[in-house]
Order: sequence, then C-alpha cells, then structure tokens
Amino acid sequence: MSWATVEQYEARYGAAVDVDTLQECLDDATAQINSQLTAAGIDYSEPSEDYARLLMMVCRQMAHRAIGATESALPFGATQASQTAGPYTQSFSFGNPYGDLYITASEKRMLGIGKPYIGAVPAQVAPRKVWRFGDVCDD
Repeated sequence: MSWATVEQYEARYGAAVDVDTLQECLDDATAQINSQLTAAGIDYSEPSEDYARLLMMVCRQMAHRAIGATESALPFGATQASQTAGPYTQSFSFGNPYGDLYITASEKRMLGIGKPYIGAVPAQVAPRKVWRFGDVCDD
C-alpha cells in the first residue's frame, strides 16, 4: 500500500498522463520513505492522522518530481530552454534528468528523519609564526 493514492495525487497535481506509471512511482516513493524511516528508527506501522498526512504529502511530491522530469515538451530532463536564431545558440537547463525519486532535506525534517545537531566545536588556534623571504619550513 502506498502512502498516497492516485486520486490524492491527481487532486493536487491534476490528471496523470499514465496512471500505471504514476502508481509505480507512488509505490517506489513509499518504499524509499519506509526505508528512510526504518534507518532512522521511526515506527511508521500505525501513524497518527497528522503524520499519515505528512507521509502522503511527501509521497506525492516525490512522485511529482519523478514524473515531471518525463512529462515535458522539452528534451528529457530539461527544465528550461533557450534558443537564438542568429548565430545559432541553443541551451537547456536540466533539473532531475533521469526522473529519480529522492527525499528533500525539508521533507526529511517534516518526517523527523535525520539527526539534529546541537553543539559547538572549540576553535584551536595555532601559534603564529612570522615568515620572511628565504625562511625554510621545518615541518
């Protein structure tokens, strides 16, 4: 079972071109989310209503990034194009060229994945040596 349904995806992003591909992306996104949650030691077997909504949102967003990379009139993976007629310039910018599924840092924070870091590293200052022309380093 996926964290998001095709209906939930389409409610947010509109009708899918290929429902079977969308369902595969949702299933793959769910598997990747579950893997990340397991690695973080988070029990997702019975999520609260709020947490289930976050899981659905992340699953939809992941699928949309993957599908958006392939449903474009631009070349595969291109997010932006530029053309000039004379003297013949054409350029493309690529975002997610292969339609990979990935969880962004903000999505990880929403799900509580990742280790928060609180603390400081004490600074260590080396003694200063004045170097002059012709000095040789002994180190």
